Amino acid sequence: MSFFTKNIVRLFNSVVLISIVIGLGIFTLIIGYYNYQTSMNDLRNKAANTGDLAAISLKEPLWNYDETAMQDIFAAILLDKDVVAIRVLKDNDEKPIAEKLRDGFENQTFDALLTNPVNVDTHSAIVRDGKQFAKVQIVTSSEKVQALIRYTTLLISAFSLVFVVILSSFIWYLGVRIIKKPIDALRGSADNLARGNLNETINTSRNDELGSLAVSFDQMRNAIRKKLSDLAVLNQTGEQLSSTYKQQEVFALSTRVMMDKLCAEEGQVHLLNDTKSLVLHASLAPNNQQVSSELKKTAERLANEAVSSAKVTF
Repeated sequence: MSFFTKNIVRLFNSVVLISIVIGLGIFTLIIGYYNYQTSMNDLRNKAANTGDLAAISLKEPLWNYDETAMQDIFAAILLDKDVVAIRVLKDNDEKPIAEKLRDGFENQTFDALLTNPVNVDTHSAIVRDGKQFAKVQIVTSSEKVQALIRYTTLLISAFSLVFVVILSSFIWYLGVRIIKKPIDALRGSADNLARGNLNETINTSRNDELGSLAVSFDQMRNAIRKKLSDLAVLNQTGEQLSSTYKQQEVFALSTRVMMDKLCAEEGQVHLLNDTKSLVLHASLAPNNQQVSSELKKTAERLANEAVSSAKVTF
């Protein structure tokens, strides 16, 4: 079972092919059953027509008891390859007046042929002056019909096998091209990310589920890169702070880093002194310009809020 579950293309191909084989099998059975029923109905109708024709032909020879004419009619009826035996019975009497079997069946009895499920038995009344005085019984073989059904079923099965092989190759090709290759590419990208190659390019051009998965991988890669970038900045800032001994420079450096991360243009740092008064310790503006009056007002407002709440305010 693991042979199929370890490969998604093989599993998909197997499920599709099993469904197709089952469908073709059911289709073959339905077609075979329909052909069998249709062919058997045609054979029964043909046997009935042959019996009616024999009844009409045997009426006068039987009435006149012309045995030679009856045997000639029997021989003519047996020219039909499906008819294996014919006999004439008196009305309400199972004892035959005359009968004839096809060559090759002489070693069998008429009653034995009737019990063979391959054969079809038909009766036709022989009528003269509106009264039935005898009946003709014909045994017709369905071997040709069954042989034709077997041939048709075999032909459909062979066609289905060729169709399954061609379809299997096509589905395998599509599975490899549409499913396996993109998954292998994503797995390769994931392996490169695991090895620390965050510059790996991930193809996100697909618009299906695999494309969504690729986008998620790319977002994860960008998030990792950002985390590492932030960590590098933090480490660099820590090294600079550890080598700085002036408080003013520490505040200026901290403010600059925060401004860079927040994409701010100006910044100030106010701290409470021993008398709980706000004192400006660092102020940064682009190109060493003076801090704008708007920033000063905002700083004073935030400073007052910080004093009131006794919390750090950004």
